[in-house]
Amino acid sequence: MDVRPGEVGWVTREPRTRSVKGTYELHFPDRFYGHYIWYVPFEATGPKPDAPSTKTQHTRPMTDQEKAQHCAWP
Repeated sequence: MDVRPGEVGWVTREPRTRSVKGTYELHFPDRFYGHYIWYVPFEATGPKPDAPSTKTQHTRPMTDQEKAQHCAWP
């Protein structure tokens, strides 16, 4: 990564994700609002197992405050 003088650089890492949707089937030992079995729709998004991450490089100019805090030159 090439970060020039007077710039800030960072790398972001984002895992690849996948979305799934389906129906939970819930079984109750006693009636729950008149039913023993309930079906509940759901959607979830999470990291994909064994998938490589996406890495992105970023740079931007330093602010005057950052220059004052971290640089020996004005």
